[in-house]
Amino acid sequence: MLWVHMALAALPTESGADGKDSDMALVAAAQGGSAEAFAKLHARYYRRIYHLAHLKTNNPSDAEDVASETFIRALAGLRRFRFGAGSGQAS
Repeated sequence: MLWVHMALAALPTESGADGKDSDMALVAAAQGGSAEAFAKLHARYYRRIYHLAHLKTNNPSDAEDVASETFIRALAGLRRFRFGAGSGQAS
């Protein structure tokens, strides 16, 4: 699963593809308990993570499992997440 963590660390943090909320703002809101903010992050990145997982597994069902597990782990570790911690990104 190291490749999933590497892919997540490489994701942009300034603003979303939709030009709206920044990832940092969404993460901060999700850390504060906003389910809507986490849903926006999920909507923004699920397809990218699924695509990467599909390239690695070559199996749609396994890719769905990997993508889902990635978000389950992200939600579980959300309170401990800090921008820039080990990713080389701005903190």
